[in-house]
Amino acid sequence: MGDIFESLSGMDPEAVLAEIAIFVKKLFQNLDEEVRARFLTAMLDAPAGDKVSSLVHL
Repeated sequence: MGDIFESLSGMDPEAVLAEIAIFVKKLFQNLDEEVRARFLTAMLDAPAGDKVSSLVHL
């Protein structure tokens, strides 16, 4: 994993995301729907503190 990080660390962040997207699309072809859903949920889930802090303005 360290080699991958080292390779990507010198790249522009947007370029890194584009490369990762290509990899994830290929990887998703070999995963079932439940595993894909868990991965996406984990990637998009905000920490619990963010939910509470967003209520402060109410």
